[in-house]
Amino acid sequence: MIPVSPFTPIWSVMFTNYIAKQYQYTVNYINAGLQGTIKLTETTANFGTRGKITYINSSVGGWCLNDGIVHYKEYVQKFIESYGCDLYVQAFTMNDGSGHPVNIKNNSEKLLNYVYNDAPNVETLLVSTMVPNPDIIDSGFNMNQPLFEKEFLDLAKKYQKNNIHCTVSPMISMSESI
Repeated sequence: MIPVSPFTPIWSVMFTNYIAKQYQYTVNYINAGLQGTIKLTETTANFGTRGKITYINSSVGGWCLNDGIVHYKEYVQKFIESYGCDLYVQAFTMNDGSGHPVNIKNNSEKLLNYVYNDAPNVETLLVSTMVPNPDIIDSGFNMNQPLFEKEFLDLAKKYQKNNIHCTVSPMISMSESI
């Protein structure tokens, strides 16, 4: 939970809880214990007995996609080895606003390939970030994020052609439409 009003959980917890509630699963929340990660207040949520979801958020606020690549072994691989991985959600790029779209695509592919190597049957979700605040342009932050979504869609199609489960949550398109 974020300790400011309205005290809502972070989006990934809300997403996990929604899925668990829809399919009557129990969620076990694992505090990653990694520097900069959001600490979870709950340890379990019981929405039913059909199965179990183990939720691990090893993200670090302020990181760029390249940080995820550099720290993959300590921040992701060890959790895959300990718990397995059925669904991997990659939601970088808010902080990559000055990145070139092709480089973002290539780095996303590199990180996904690490995950596929460690969890061959994993399903993956690439989240294109929401539209940044337009006032940030004045701070010199290049806002290339809207260009990343197309690259993610192309990357997902490439994996799908090879029968690898990968899809995109098009948050750029959704937030632009709002």
